[in-house]
Amino acid sequence: MQNIEMSINKIVEDVLKSKVELSACALSEMRSSSLSDFCQIRFMLTWIECKKEEDSFMKGFFCDIGTVVHSLVQKWLGLKGYLYGLWKCPVCEKIVKEGFGPIRCCNGNLCVYEEYSLIWKGMTGHCDGLLLINNEFYILELKTISVRGLQERCKLEEPIDYHYNQVNMYTLMGQKLELPYPIVGGVVLYIQRDNPSRYKAFPQKGIDLKKVQDTIRDYKLAKNMVLTGKFKNVIKKCKKYNDSPYCPYKGTCFREGLEEFVTKMWELENTDD
Repeated sequence: MQNIEMSINKIVEDVLKSKVELSACALSEMRSSSLSDFCQIRFMLTWIECKKEEDSFMKGFFCDIGTVVHSLVQKWLGLKGYLYGLWKCPVCEKIVKEGFGPIRCCNGNLCVYEEYSLIWKGMTGHCDGLLLINNEFYILELKTISVRGLQERCKLEEPIDYHYNQVNMYTLMGQKLELPYPIVGGVVLYIQRDNPSRYKAFPQKGIDLKKVQDTIRDYKLAKNMVLTGKFKNVIKKCKKYNDSPYCPYKGTCFREGLEEFVTKMWELENTDD
């Protein structure tokens, strides 16, 4: 039995460490979820190298947990009459209702929440929902988080910066929706992965338009530099070496001659053998 257990452990460890490369290059679209944590250097080097996104068991594990939590929270917010939006029948796939839900459709099936598609000046995104508070809508952004992560957020009394940016973008983009009440702000709601009774909400009111405009400007400048091979006035996102510990290019932005380095990378990838 010990040998069998060792064999099973080996299989599990192999799956846990496994990765697969996806076919498409990363960061090719202007999505609000990507722009909320936008970094010119990471964007340019990823595109220059045509660095493909990776999928893995661990990435899928946490992503799927987040997807399930989103669906569950949306369902029960709807059942209690708090969530406003589009409700789609899982059988005929028709939008049955826009409003507070959910309702039932084919054979009594409960409709599921369909996230609004938001578009603003070429930027796209999907918000997790709309909450009505005092006759005003707030964009809902749900985030599952670890025990340690939730403790840190509660201690700092503020959301992660790029989560704030994402809600800010969605609040702006949502202004084009035709709704019975105005969208005046957003809320980042952190829910602990293994214990949903532990959570923390960070509401914000108003729109920081300049922050969105600056981010889109930085994106367009970075894209133009990649297309032309002319790298000038590249903006560093990180202020300290460890600001982004999981960045694949960690530390690159602190090297001497950054723009010359990026130019050489571009030339290597764009020169015929």
